[in-house]
Amino acid sequence: MAFGGAGPQFAPYIAEELGIGSVIVPPEPGAFSALGLLMADERFEARSSFPRDLEDGFRRLEDELLSRLSRLITSLGMPMLGMLGRVGS
Repeated sequence: MAFGGAGPQFAPYIAEELGIGSVIVPPEPGAFSALGLLMADERFEARSSFPRDLEDGFRRLEDELLSRLSRLITSLGMPMLGMLGRVGS
């Protein structure tokens, strides 16, 4: 089913690549897409730029995530799993 503002423009080409013989296009594909947006569960994501050396940034992020995971696992009463180390070290 092709929906969204440009979905019907590209759907026939994608269907052909996949060997699909027909494409369904609703009367108002943009409105169909908007309806799905309105019916979807609410979700919030926050993003920010990270203008630094990526390798260093990934190491810091990994350390922070492992630290948080370790604290969470320990708080759940699983101290042995709290001894997490760096992957590959």
